[in-house]
Amino acid sequence: MKILFIDHECHKKTRSSRFFLDILRSDHEVTEFYYKKAYEVSPGRALVDWADVVVFWEFLPHRFNIAYPSKRCVYVPMYDNEWQSKWIWRRIGYSGMSVISFCGEVSRHARMCGVKNILDVKYALKPEDFSSAKTGRKVLYWDRGEFSESSVRSIFADGAVDEIKIQRGFLPREEYEKMRREYSVY
Repeated sequence: MKILFIDHECHKKTRSSRFFLDILRSDHEVTEFYYKKAYEVSPGRALVDWADVVVFWEFLPHRFNIAYPSKRCVYVPMYDNEWQSKWIWRRIGYSGMSVISFCGEVSRHARMCGVKNILDVKYALKPEDFSSAKTGRKVLYWDRGEFSESSVRSIFADGAVDEIKIQRGFLPREEYEKMRREYSVY
């Protein structure tokens, strides 16, 4: 099967979708298309025509034209990206698009909005792949704008941790994995 995988270019750096691409590539021919701005996806007609299935990672191609009508489309939403929108999920349900969900809350909301084709999955890295001799009480917080730095620091009582590192922005996957090995709480 030929799969067109559409993703935001920030994931080329973070490689957060890499595990999923590896799974797809194990049995299928996959072509990747990366875009710069959400909801402004235009891989071109030739790529869409080439594919048997189009997979949208995190964002749909457009707020109104959410799929390619002549193609089997699959949406893989992220918890932190507009998953609570009712009208988009109702459009997904109406379109017949399939959804692969890694989050029970997203799945519950999608079903409430009429989406029928949902595959609920859990994916977790093997802890032994990241084991290290973590010493001390070091906290790594990836700041995505949800909490202030003072709020994060206030979670831990004085003396409860030795270090709190606030990471802003995206990191290359290798650097991220290195940091995960250095900190005991992520």
